[in-house]
Amino acid sequence: MEIALKIAQLQTLPVSELRHLWKHYFGTECEAQKREFYISRIAYRMQELAYGGLNASTKKVISELCLEKKKKKGLHLPPEGTRIVREYKGIEHSVKIVPGGFEYQGNKYKSLSSVAKLITGFKISGNFFFGLEKYKG
Repeated sequence: MEIALKIAQLQTLPVSELRHLWKHYFGTECEAQKREFYISRIAYRMQELAYGGLNASTKKVISELCLEKKKKKGLHLPPEGTRIVREYKGIEHSVKIVPGGFEYQGNKYKSLSSVAKLITGFKISGNFFFGLEKYKG
């Protein structure tokens, strides 16, 4: 019951005191501004220390789920050397897939979205702009 009271008291503390508690529980400095950030993480840490953290099998399942999600989220690009062509406002734009990024008009870019922004003048998904969302390799 003592932990529940300590956690409830977190709601009443100013950010400066929450930062102090952060250092106590995590051993590092934190410059977050939102009280909710500190409260949720400190409360979790307090419970973790009082009741024990996640067991090894649960950590493994979470890790596997995260890896699976990253794999699904990853963009399936055509092979390096492929040119992606898109006509925009009557002008044909050609982007080449190169190691570590994309080449457009002789310059290298890390993301296709940065190329799409350069072409359109506004932030847009490069995958969407160049029609790659449907590509599955």
